[in-house]
Amino acid sequence: MNKKTIAIVSVLLGILLIGVISASLLTYFGKITGSVEVSAPVFYATDIHIQGDVPTVIYAMSTNEVPDNNTAFNLTDGENIIFATDSLGVESFYPPRFDFNIKAKTNNESGRDLFIEFWTTNENYEYKDKICETKITLTNTINYANKGGSCSDSSELNLNPSDRFAMKISGSGMDSWYSIRIGGPYTPDKTTHMRVTAT
Repeated sequence: MNKKTIAIVSVLLGILLIGVISASLLTYFGKITGSVEVSAPVFYATDIHIQGDVPTVIYAMSTNEVPDNNTAFNLTDGENIIFATDSLGVESFYPPRFDFNIKAKTNNESGRDLFIEFWTTNENYEYKDKICETKITLTNTINYANKGGSCSDSSELNLNPSDRFAMKISGSGMDSWYSIRIGGPYTPDKTTHMRVTAT
């Protein structure tokens, strides 16, 4: 074997050795990771009736898809409309923040509140835990207005895979009615929905 061949073999062995050492260090210290951007799920209210009748009616929510149907739901004080997601399929959930938009109007010019509660339910849509609650004030009586808000909880959620999120909307207990509109042709941020992110 001449000197040139010996030199080439030495270089190849050196590269191989460096590769083995690097692989060993990588295995020891962990994996190569990169950063990825994950969008928070958005749940849109739909007119798909799940169960119940006045005073409490439950409708489905679609995930990341605005429903085609443009529908208005009317409720009076003492009635509730609940929009519930599909089963979440997880056993825990980071401390949640719910950002929401309600497209609504009322018949009372002096202003009326809608109370918004966020719950976990079981697979049969029975309440489990209230996560947080807030309210919006409506003063518009002719045109629908977009009323946004948020509420959050600082605790991680312990769930069953069949559990769901639910957004409960209720009147403020006075002699008023409310109309809530869902679906297209509005842009995604201008229809009734909730987005779930980490606090």
